[in-house]
This record gives sequence, C-alpha cells and structure tokens, in this order.
Amino acid sequence: PVFVAAMLAVPAAGSVSTFLLAWELMAVTSLLLVLAEHRHSPAVRSAGLWYAAMTQAGFVVILLGLVWLAAYAADDSFAALRAAAGGLPGPVRAGVFVLTAAGFASKAGVVPGHVWLPRAHAEAPSHASALMSAAMVKLGVYGIVRVGFDLLGGGPAWWWLLLAASGAASALYGILQAAVASDLKRLLAYSTSENIGLILIGVGAGGLFAASGQQGLAGLALAAALLHCLNHAGFKTLLFFGAGSVLRATGTRDLDALGGLATRMPA
Repeated sequence: PVFVAAMLAVPAAGSVSTFLLAWELMAVTSLLLVLAEHRHSPAVRSAGLWYAAMTQAGFVVILLGLVWLAAYAADDSFAALRAAAGGLPGPVRAGVFVLTAAGFASKAGVVPGHVWLPRAHAEAPSHASALMSAAMVKLGVYGIVRVGFDLLGGGPAWWWLLLAASGAASALYGILQAAVASDLKRLLAYSTSENIGLILIGVGAGGLFAASGQQGLAGLALAAALLHCLNHAGFKTLLFFGAGSVLRATGTRDLDALGGLATRMPA
C-alpha cells in the first residue's frame, strides 16, 4: 500500500520538495519489494544492490536538475518554476532538461540506464514486478513530460531528437535481448525496456512537432505515447501474473525447461 500511495503521490506533487519526497519514498518501498525474498537467493541481494545503486544515482541527477531550475524561481513550487523558465538562459534550460531526462530515463529502464531492470524484475515477487513494470517505470516517462513540456515549456528540436534516439536504441536493444532470453521474467523485463523505448519515441516526436509549431501533430504523438502507456500497463501486468503462476507451479523460470505446460498446468 505504501508503494502504491507513493506512486500516486508523484503526479499529485505540486513542488520540487514534495515531488522528490514522493519519488524517494517510491524508490525505497520498491527496493524493499525487490528484496522481499533475499533470504532464499543471493541473486535477489545482487539485484537489490543493482537497483539501489541505479535508483539513487538517478535520484541524485534528478535532484541536481530540479534544484538548478528552482534556484532561478521565487520558490520551489511548480507554478514558480513555470514562471521562471521562460527567462532562463539557453544553456541552463538545456542542462536542466538533460539532467532530469537522464534520471527519469534510468527509472524508466531506458538504455543505458536499464541495467537494474532485468535483474530486479526477475528476482522480485511477480506481483511486485507487475506493479513496477506496469506503473512505476511509466513515472519516468511522466517525469520527462512534466519537466520538458510543462515546467520548461518545451525546447529546441535537439532535445527531442536525443530523446527519440534513446528510445529507439532502448526499443531495439530490448527486443533483441528478449528474443534470446532463456529466463521467463527477464524476457518480460527486456520487453518492458523495449516498450518504454517505443513510448519515448512518441514523446520525442511530440516534442519535435511542438518545436516546429505543429501543435496538432504534437498532441497526436503525445496521445499515442499515452495510449501505449496504458496498453503496456494492461498486458504486462497480466504477463507477470501469468509468469508468477508458472513459476509457482513449476519452480523454474527457465524457458528451456518449461515445455509441456498444457499438461502440467491444464486450464
């Protein structure tokens, strides 16, 4: 319940301090979920360490970006940040965007900040993996949209080209890794990285259209990204629940050992 409440608090936050507090609470509670079965496997502890290191590194980068932006505002409220953003020097705006986008992309599982994702999703309990994949990683996308479009009011084309390129790299790398994975839950984790990449391509396209003054197409691209957020949340939740049922019934995640499930797990 605390993890879910923290995720709900992130988009409800109206200031830098409340946003960062909710973000860190989400990170800590999700780490506890990843470590839930640490007594049974050293791999769980290793996954927890990877996740803790990457999530805290991402938090520090986000913190730097938002504090840098808040330094030019009257206070740390998002309204004050919006008011101040228009008068910021170009390098400051770019620095804030790059820092925050890098931190949020790491939470979303985008290459190269994805390294925690296949480890944590594979070792966490399946219901926790479902929540993390369906909801938590989407908050990384939310953070990019919130800062890039809302607080900074959009930016030059190169911001969004960079974002779309990172999304394309993540989508390609994720699907290639999923194609050769032999661990059921790692396969699903790499699929998450791939789908987040597709979503970021949509967000990047929206930013590019907005930068060129094509607001209608920008809205369409962002709507497509949002639609795939909802689509991925639905099917990936069901896939992780199904993977959990298979693991409980067979005791293995090894795809090479999971032949004949129709016999072992009749409908």
